[in-house]
Amino acid sequence: MKSKLKIERGFTLIEILVVIAIIGLLSLIVFASFDDSKKKARDSARHADIQQLAAALQTYGVTYGEYPSDLEDLVSVGLLFSIPTDPLNDGDNVYTYENSCASPSVTGDTQYYRLWTIGEREQEATVAGWTDSKTIGATSCADPQ
Repeated sequence: MKSKLKIERGFTLIEILVVIAIIGLLSLIVFASFDDSKKKARDSARHADIQQLAAALQTYGVTYGEYPSDLEDLVSVGLLFSIPTDPLNDGDNVYTYENSCASPSVTGDTQYYRLWTIGEREQEATVAGWTDSKTIGATSCADPQ
């Protein structure tokens, strides 16, 4: 006599739900890692912009004997085509410039400027003397001449 074996095909509902949960968990991990990579890339762009602005400020200081009163002066004299914009460009993250420079011809006075923006990730900013640990910035305490 032939025995009738019941052959089951397909997956149970529990197996399908477990697979969907595992796929969801893996995609969450991948997207979280991708988001951190985007923040790191935007902070790298901010750092490059700060370095570009600092180099233009130093060139201006050497050429004119003092630092400009505004970053737009770097554009007007041809050192930059335009002031870089923040990668998010949402109005919250802006490049801030503070000119507290005395004339370099006056002995004993120190030339300096502060140029900064706030990044999205922790930087080594507090070690460099910035109060916010997310600060990306440049400062010069040297006479440009």
